[in-house]
Amino acid sequence: MPPDEPSARLSWVGAGSQLWEQLQATLGTGYTLEKELSGGGMSRVFVAADIALGRKVVIKVLRPVLAEDISLDRFKREIAVTVRLQHPHIVPIFTAGEVDGLPFFTMPFVEGQSIRARLESEGPLPVADAVRLLRDVARALEYAHARGVVHRDIKPDNVLVSGNSAVVTDFGIAKAVDTARTSTGNMTLTQAGMSIGTPAYMAPEQASAAEVDHRADIYAFGAMAYELLTGRLPFVASTVQGMLVAQLTTEPVAVASLRPELPAVLATMIMRCLARDPAARPQTAAALLEMMDSLALTGGEFPASLLATQPAEPATPSIAVLPFANLSTDPENEYLAEGITVEILNALAHVRQLRVAARTSSFAFRGQHVDLAEVGRKLRVNSVLEGSVRRAGPRIRIAAQLISLADGFSLWSERYDRDVQDVFGIEDEIAGAIVEALKLKLLQPEAPAAAPAVRRPPRDLEAYELYLKGRFFFDQRVDGMAKAMENYRRALERDPDFALAHAGVAEGHFMLTLYAAVTPREGAPAAKAAAERALALDPQVAEAYIVLANTSLWYDWDRPATKRLLDQSLELKPSDSLAISCYGFYYASLGRFEEAITRARYALEIDPLGPWARSNMAITCYLARRFEEAVERCRAIIELSPNYSEAYRWMALSQFHLGHWAEGFAAMERAVQMSNRQHWAVSNLGAMLARAKKVDAARAILAELEERATREYVPPLAMVMLHFSLGDSDAAFVWLDRSIEARDFWLIMLNVDPGFDGMRKDPRFAAAIARMGVV
Repeated sequence: MPPDEPSARLSWVGAGSQLWEQLQATLGTGYTLEKELSGGGMSRVFVAADIALGRKVVIKVLRPVLAEDISLDRFKREIAVTVRLQHPHIVPIFTAGEVDGLPFFTMPFVEGQSIRARLESEGPLPVADAVRLLRDVARALEYAHARGVVHRDIKPDNVLVSGNSAVVTDFGIAKAVDTARTSTGNMTLTQAGMSIGTPAYMAPEQASAAEVDHRADIYAFGAMAYELLTGRLPFVASTVQGMLVAQLTTEPVAVASLRPELPAVLATMIMRCLARDPAARPQTAAALLEMMDSLALTGGEFPASLLATQPAEPATPSIAVLPFANLSTDPENEYLAEGITVEILNALAHVRQLRVAARTSSFAFRGQHVDLAEVGRKLRVNSVLEGSVRRAGPRIRIAAQLISLADGFSLWSERYDRDVQDVFGIEDEIAGAIVEALKLKLLQPEAPAAAPAVRRPPRDLEAYELYLKGRFFFDQRVDGMAKAMENYRRALERDPDFALAHAGVAEGHFMLTLYAAVTPREGAPAAKAAAERALALDPQVAEAYIVLANTSLWYDWDRPATKRLLDQSLELKPSDSLAISCYGFYYASLGRFEEAITRARYALEIDPLGPWARSNMAITCYLARRFEEAVERCRAIIELSPNYSEAYRWMALSQFHLGHWAEGFAAMERAVQMSNRQHWAVSNLGAMLARAKKVDAARAILAELEERATREYVPPLAMVMLHFSLGDSDAAFVWLDRSIEARDFWLIMLNVDPGFDGMRKDPRFAAAIARMGVV
């Protein structure tokens, strides 16, 4: 039956049709059908009013030719996978159902027009506009592909433009139809494949009904980009079979010949996407983003300012928890206000349907009188929680207000006057109230929000206050670590079964190891023991899983354990940027750099103002040998945090690999100065001096590190590259053996770090890697 032929079940057309009436009856009194929109190839599209929530929704009913021989239960199970996609550039699915045997699904109504409508009214898009929209689509693909969801029908009709932002609709529907089909009826396999896609945008393997993966979306992305920029399709034929023949036997006209002003990297990207062989295309959506991002780094071929994605209200429910103000007369209570803020933030981070801005980004606004709309733009959130804490003796008053940034109105506010003894319960109460408020206003009512995880309160209030003081000092990193550990230990003296305090001790030991304040063989086992104790007391402590994942990667060199522990951590706290960053380093250690950059970029979306997330992105670019981008990333960090020494260090290393020696030396000198001559920066400077034939200066640095090693821990790995750069390879490998014995931080990256390229040619290097026994 052709798609538009009347169904034996229901007539299709008009507000008085049988389908309209049956659909309205199925929806019940909660929704009122308003109109039918022009449908796509797969469905008929209706707009309805959601009476309870005062919003519009879109309802798509599959055409009979697709509904034939479909298992409705299987279709709903597949849709359940798609429902979990929550991203600013993806239109989410609300529910799935059936009307007289025809499956349907619902989604939000998006104000705006499709890219197809814009193409029809305006013709080819300006290059800047096209790139901006394509970047949004690539971000949506990157997110969905990382979760195993392939769209299978990317085309201008399925991309909506709302404001300056693009959102992709119908994610996973084609896969759901295909998987739910019990047979192809009277269709051939090719016809079945064509029925759930659009021939002009389908990859050859999809058009021939072969097995497809995410690279079919890459092909469709290229076909759509080609059309956006030229106004024509890469292949044209009057029949489906003719289109398939054209794809397999002809080459598309080069996009650059049709649009000569295109930046070369953009034209190359589009033509690569259209490769017949999936292996010849860009392999991930992250690679597409990298190519488009690189337009700003290729000598000004294209103005970077035009490529910046215009901030739009994120589609995913999202929140930033700003530091609560301390209104107590005693400034010593600052730790209490900050601790309460962090605990509420952590409780919300467990809600899977909610994206929570990282603490480091939210706390960047500490003590500032800022416009909340600016907070929303910088952190890409659509709601903000702010509040205050006032303590007077044994009493505490906490005021909190949840504000929607779409209209500036308060979604919820409350004041709590309680005994200080109740503070832990108040935090959970506030987190629960926020989820309820968001559920009414932002979260999908058809997919109820999970409540914040139930946490085990401490038995002793003073222990809890000591823990909050510990967190306050821990956030100061090196300067506050000793005080943080002291407060955690005092908390455990009062309450030995306080899981969060054990997790704090674990984090402290790991950070001390990272900073080389203690040896790895001292710090890492202590971190693991404390983390395991925390989980034995409370399996819901995500921070403990992150510590175990980090020690598994950097100390045990056990990558399978790292992945398992990170998955457990992210199951508890899906928005934890530290866990996501660690995932990036896990992939980097395997040499899987596109996946590493995908994770690093996602961590940066959650923590856009945090120097750690920004630094990890720069480091990942360095390891991936994207040195130009690493330099630009470091410059962005320095603009935000001028005294962040690590940004200067990684910028210097990247500049050196680019052959920009003067810039590299200037940046490394700044790193050495700002870090108070931290051993890694000093060692890097010495190696750079040696390679620049400034041997005396390099040997002076070697002597400095040798003298310091007599009174403090200097990682043996810091001596390896310095000796090798001075031409003493025998000494370098002696120190490498000592480094492996010490289980130095960073050894897991030996096989991928560009700084070790020279040593890698020596057969002793492979033997050393074998001795490590990396899993």
